[in-house]
Amino acid sequence: MVTAASHILASFLTKELSPIVGTISPSHLKNVEQFYDEIGKLVINPDMRMTSFDVTSMYTNVPIDWVCDYLADYLQHFPTTYDVSTTIKLIRLCTVGTYFTFEGSYYKQIFGLQMGAKLSPIIANICLEIYETTLAPDIIQESYLWLRYMDDVYSLWPRRCDLIQILRRLNSLHTSLKFTLELEDEHTLPFLDLATIREEDRILFKIYRKPSNNNLIINYYSNHHKKHKHSALSSMYLRALKYVSPQFCDEEFNIIKNIGTLNNFPIEFIDLAFEKAKKSFYNVLPLVKFDVMNTLCLAYNLDISMLRKPLLMLGIKLIYKYNHKMCDILVKNSPSCQTNILVTERVAQHQQCVRANDSSNALNVHYGTCNQDINWNQPITLINLNDYFSRNMLEAAIIKLTWQNNVNITLGT
Repeated sequence: MVTAASHILASFLTKELSPIVGTISPSHLKNVEQFYDEIGKLVINPDMRMTSFDVTSMYTNVPIDWVCDYLADYLQHFPTTYDVSTTIKLIRLCTVGTYFTFEGSYYKQIFGLQMGAKLSPIIANICLEIYETTLAPDIIQESYLWLRYMDDVYSLWPRRCDLIQILRRLNSLHTSLKFTLELEDEHTLPFLDLATIREEDRILFKIYRKPSNNNLIINYYSNHHKKHKHSALSSMYLRALKYVSPQFCDEEFNIIKNIGTLNNFPIEFIDLAFEKAKKSFYNVLPLVKFDVMNTLCLAYNLDISMLRKPLLMLGIKLIYKYNHKMCDILVKNSPSCQTNILVTERVAQHQQCVRANDSSNALNVHYGTCNQDINWNQPITLINLNDYFSRNMLEAAIIKLTWQNNVNITLGT
């Protein structure tokens, strides 16, 4: 938790330990996309059964001492900021003997990880990887497939296997780590937010919705920005396009359309969101690698954000910054200009214009009108572009979009 005394230390340890997650056991899944990629390419024996194992109360049952003892050896093979013994001590400091309040009383957690703590997901993941490689390798080898996302395991087993007996064996391996078992029902098993369907030698996919789901999203008449309402629908359509097997797509599209209607979205709005999702899915731009030289950093406002997509097409990444310095609050105005000379030379030219009281110079006009000192020592280069046309076009766009907060005399060329 952000307000916890150990939050900063936990953030540091999270960065230190994140690289080793997934290196102890090959069953670790990062997200639903990786699960889809792993399962979608499988050709299975029709005799297989799908099962799901779930760790009971994972966080509060993680044996921290057991994990730390294992990491004391395993971390020897990975670079760490501090020596391994110090790193282990820091892990214990963040995880052992945590306190919390409930109904006005203070309690000390004597076992397991604190729920909501930043470091807990990393340690829990590592714990289950250790369990899989040191305690359960023989059992896992009996399965055709064993994939785990956090505390949820998706597995395939030959029909001859006694799954109840396998569950008993799993639960006998450690005193605090216990599993529950869910079997496929009518060739279907939910995992994460997908419903996996076993059909002959393939596994197909639908979107899984819990029985308690009421299909309520942002209402069309709610006080939300229009783009948020579009996203509420287009994100569902995009998810369907990504993961749903072709034979189930029409069914899923109708479900989404009914959800939109239930939440008072006009049919035209729903269709537009669908088109937006299809455009995003089928017109994927090639990945552009950005570096410092083609990254533009500007103070955020709503108008500036309109530049993001046009700049992206030019290979320029736009990032935003937020200024909270007192001087930025009191003195909001600043000029924007393009030039093909060094910024130090450009600053010297402006200084000369101010000394000569040049009425055509925007900085001099601002200086004479507002009687504010000019900070000559901190000019900012927004971006380096060699092309004259691109510089002029970008200069004009920035001046126009920041017209209320700059001192330029004209809108640019």
